[in-house]
Amino acid sequence: MFIILSLITIIAYLFNGKFGFISMILNSFIVLFSKCDNHLVKILKLIIISLPMEYIGIFGVNMYQIISWYNIFLLLYIYSILKYYKKLTTKSLLSIVSVFLLLIVQLIWISDIPQTMIEITQVLIMIIPIILTFDCKEELPINLKQINKLLHLYVDVCIATSIGMIVQYFLHYYLHIDAGFILYTGHSRISFFCLFKGASILPIYMGIGFLILFIDFFDEKHIKITNIIKMLIIFIAMVLNTSRSGITSLFLIMGVIIVKNLYKKANLKTLLITILICGIALWGMNYIMTIRSGMNGFLDDNGRFTIIKNGLTIWYSSFRNMLFGTGFKNEIWKNEVTPHNVLIQTLSQNGIILTTMICVMIYIYLHKNKHNKYKLLIWYLLLSGMFVTDFYANSFSTVIFLLVDIYYVKNRWNQTKKGDNYD
Repeated sequence: MFIILSLITIIAYLFNGKFGFISMILNSFIVLFSKCDNHLVKILKLIIISLPMEYIGIFGVNMYQIISWYNIFLLLYIYSILKYYKKLTTKSLLSIVSVFLLLIVQLIWISDIPQTMIEITQVLIMIIPIILTFDCKEELPINLKQINKLLHLYVDVCIATSIGMIVQYFLHYYLHIDAGFILYTGHSRISFFCLFKGASILPIYMGIGFLILFIDFFDEKHIKITNIIKMLIIFIAMVLNTSRSGITSLFLIMGVIIVKNLYKKANLKTLLITILICGIALWGMNYIMTIRSGMNGFLDDNGRFTIIKNGLTIWYSSFRNMLFGTGFKNEIWKNEVTPHNVLIQTLSQNGIILTTMICVMIYIYLHKNKHNKYKLLIWYLLLSGMFVTDFYANSFSTVIFLLVDIYYVKNRWNQTKKGDNYD
């Protein structure tokens, strides 16, 4: 049901912001008036179904994303956690305050203060729910069945987005109608982003849906044809998008999953899926190479190494930059391309102190989730971040951190109740 509802909303926003607004209102009412879920699960559902619109405002593509449905529902989630479930720990409070202060200090030397404040707000909306949930996930009224449904709701919304992007592709090439965000670059390359503004971000978002199905594939006793079809739809959309970042990261993580399962138990199912994946991978890479004739090869860095080197040069050009960075909207970024690497960009824009804090928080998160089968979704996000720019603003990753974290503790409880030895 949500595939159809989400697709209707996506198509509506592609053509008219008012129609999209009305469609999203109707979808929200369907979720809110459902009798089978508590209010927190409903909020998480609203967050997930609003994912395709995270880059646009509630009234359409011409409105800035800070007033998006996704951000509104994330704020509602923060409010709900603080009011009903959260006893804020000293460590959490210290982390939030420290991040805020390190971000706000850049206002001292930034000329574009309004735009910088928008960026800071977006980052905080992205980080705060993760920190709060990490501390209180054990007391959240969500069971294993509900969190599994939320993960697969993400898949369904991802399918709707993929279909929406494929529709966008056919509208352009066969009906000569342009809708949503389309990027024209050199060598006749045309990239389709549906409602996503960030270059290369849409396929990363779609790749999460693919990986959820792929991880579950090895736990299923029988092959589900519907899941195979869903994975094919997502992969086709990722290929048609023409970006390599999401596909490259996807294949690397899939390789890890396959190797782990071959090590545990080599069987015909794993062997066949490995052969199938290799065949699809070769086809996808060949297609991208065909439409991106300006590349010397699939591993062509496309200038990324030069941009990364420039980012490092900017970072260590002054003591202030090394400690606090240049800021999000420094004049220097009008003449320089921001590094297509989340680590180097954070260093150059926010300095070594904030970068170290974020790295430590991610390490703690991954350590606590080391036995979580979905932890590879986080590794996929981190790996993809090594190839794209402005990753900090792509807040769809927030809901993945939330779902993965909640899944682990609920699954652990479920295993404990069954009497299994589960760490």
